[in-house]
Amino acid sequence: MLFFSFCMSLWLLKKGKWILWILLAILVGISRIWIGVHYPLEVIVGALIGIISAIIIHFTLSKLTLRERNYRLLEKLE
Repeated sequence: MLFFSFCMSLWLLKKGKWILWILLAILVGISRIWIGVHYPLEVIVGALIGIISAIIIHFTLSKLTLRERNYRLLEKLE
């Protein structure tokens, strides 16, 4: 879950190399299944939670920073 959220966050910030981040996250998930640390369903659910949380945080922070910029602009105009 942590690695998928990390890779998804980097993908959202730097969209040029998205295939690299997705492949890296998938390979880590497969390696965790391969060595017997996790079951496949655990990796899939962890990936979904990580991806969804990264998307929610990314869009929430982008709205907050946009709102903060607008407040600063309004203060300068007054």
